[in-house]
Amino acid sequence: MLGLKSDDTNIPYMVFPPVPSLLGGSKQDERKQMLILALALFVSSGALFATVPQFEAPFASALHELLHSIDRILWWEGYAVGLITGIALVTVRQRSLLGAWILAFAGGAGVGVNLGGIGLSGGVPSLQFRVLWAIGIGLATALIIGTGGYVLGIGLVRVSSTDR
Repeated sequence: MLGLKSDDTNIPYMVFPPVPSLLGGSKQDERKQMLILALALFVSSGALFATVPQFEAPFASALHELLHSIDRILWWEGYAVGLITGIALVTVRQRSLLGAWILAFAGGAGVGVNLGGIGLSGGVPSLQFRVLWAIGIGLATALIIGTGGYVLGIGLVRVSSTDR
């Protein structure tokens, strides 16, 4: 059902949603939960992508083989699909573009802080380079994957609301 804006301009919400609700979501508690989830995503993706490649044979045990299996599944394509799916599911509940961008930034920065996606031919990069690389990867991930996950989630909301 189309709702009208309160200023009587007769522009339906479905065409132009109000910017604060589009970017911010609905409740303060949900924003706090989103930030905690983003922090957990940053730490877990950073830790996973930092530790898994370190365990090569002869150090491989059953646990390390399991971690390598997870690494093979997640590395780039699987990680991107999982991130888009997770963001879409969170968007179904919160309907926040800003929240989708925050989650995608955290996931991308977690990979980027470990220099994911580049080959190094010289020495170990400085902390400044790692932080800047993480920010760059995080921003690119937020714009591409965050927006894609948000659009997918909003699409699921619209499809499910028209089925009733």
